[in-house]
Amino acid sequence: TDCSLRTCQYARTRGKVSTSSSNIDFDVHGYEECAGQGVCNRKTGECECNDGFTGSACQRTACTNDCNGHGECASVKAFNPGYTASSWDAELTNVCKCDAGWEGPACESRKCPIGDDPLTPGTGAAVDEIQKCVISASAGTINGGEFSVVFTDWSGQKHETRPISATTATSQQIKEEMQRFANNKITTIETSVGGLTTAAVTFRVTFSGEEVSGANTLLEVNIDDDSSTGHKHIRNAVTSSDGGATISVTCEKEQTSTEEAEVCSGRGVC
Repeated sequence: TDCSLRTCQYARTRGKVSTSSSNIDFDVHGYEECAGQGVCNRKTGECECNDGFTGSACQRTACTNDCNGHGECASVKAFNPGYTASSWDAELTNVCKCDAGWEGPACESRKCPIGDDPLTPGTGAAVDEIQKCVISASAGTINGGEFSVVFTDWSGQKHETRPISATTATSQQIKEEMQRFANNKITTIETSVGGLTTAAVTFRVTFSGEEVSGANTLLEVNIDDDSSTGHKHIRNAVTSSDGGATISVTCEKEQTSTEEAEVCSGRGVC
């Protein structure tokens, strides 16, 4: 040969037939030029990928219409913590991670509000969802710092409260902070708090309003120092009287709602 033809990059393929049983992962997904999903241009040394694939070696799946400008084309590893670096396609299979308010394989559809179907027959009074969050110190008692509560609305948008003292918080303060969220995302809730200055600060949120009927996404609680973020409202880390203690947070659904969370309350079409 005269060495006049260029070669292209190699990458793991998606469908190579196994040739042995010694290393199934490698054999099934061994290396091929352009990952077996494109044609090598021998003049330029660049892969010309088949539809639906992208990358210098056609090694990644492409997101349809680049998520239509309403999301991020991300690897499955970003969606599923179970995917690790050892998973052969952890960084190779891409899907759309839609922005709040959008859904669909390519983030092509708008979401509609959800609510309780007003005509569903019931056997008694409706039961509201109650979520309980506990901020715990492994030793000593909680003696300082602030926490913030993060609520995810029906569209997938996250809303975070201003910092709330971990030692002097009141039920009314937690309630008012959550009702401050933009666009009236929460108008009717009830809250309670207990265990202040002990090893476990506990607060509960009862989702009693129609805008939060049915099953809500589990609350999140931030307890770390965020002074380096440049936020207007700085949150100091929650601390314990025992300097060697670790601070942890758990949230759970203490009571399940009997109300529904149907798109358009089950009485319309999105």
